[in-house]
Amino acid sequence: MEPEQPPISIPNYEPLFGSDATSLSPLSGSVVTARQNAAQVRGVTGRLRHGGGKLVVDDGLFKFADNDGFNANGEAENEGVVLRLVNPGGRYDHASLYSMQYSVDGQAYSAVGAIGVATRIEDMPMTGTARYTGDAVYAYTNQAGTGFGGLGTYDARVDFAGGTVDSVVTVSTAQNPFTRADVANPEFDRIDMRGLEIDGTAYFGTNMQLVSDNSVVQLTGANTTAQVEGHFYGAARDSTGRIIPDEIAGEALLQGDEGNVILSFIGD
Repeated sequence: MEPEQPPISIPNYEPLFGSDATSLSPLSGSVVTARQNAAQVRGVTGRLRHGGGKLVVDDGLFKFADNDGFNANGEAENEGVVLRLVNPGGRYDHASLYSMQYSVDGQAYSAVGAIGVATRIEDMPMTGTARYTGDAVYAYTNQAGTGFGGLGTYDARVDFAGGTVDSVVTVSTAQNPFTRADVANPEFDRIDMRGLEIDGTAYFGTNMQLVSDNSVVQLTGANTTAQVEGHFYGAARDSTGRIIPDEIAGEALLQGDEGNVILSFIGD
């Protein structure tokens, strides 16, 4: 009888927020940058010296740096620009949603994104599947400047062998962004993002659909395009003992002549 093999040790990844270590972690993520009548999904890179060291976040449009990293409230600031972590329920260790506002060449931008301690390529599985569930935040805006937004639940099924991600956001709440009044019958109750393709430690796609009562609805009008980008973060052991990414998170944008939907999602 062969001796029982010890379980594979989990690779070390520091949490994004609250670590006392002084090690340096590379960061990755995605962000939707928006200004009047224009929005775009961008990739995010950066680095964090844990334990109160320097934070750098670069979305290709604006490079943010804070020599002291995040404060106790999960915020970082430099020259009036504040980056705020948004971690629903404090549930996530290696990734977080975030928001910030900045100006480039006199243009004001709002940015909502997802960022975290990136899974190393050598820790990405090549076989098997995994399921991640979590949280989502969305906003639908039409050309009149009205619409609704709220929270949702995120459910993603990852096929590492096939290199694909199928994900669904189920709308939980819908509110008017100006009055905060509840919207009783929102024009969609689900957002589908299927057939996304894994590339390294990220996944991408252009398949994003709004669904109401199991039927696809068209709210954004002609010339609608979609961008979806997610990333894998940290490492954990699943129920079978395999090492898989601990968390996933990302951004999505559906936009056309008659409006757009901006979506942030995160799961573990």
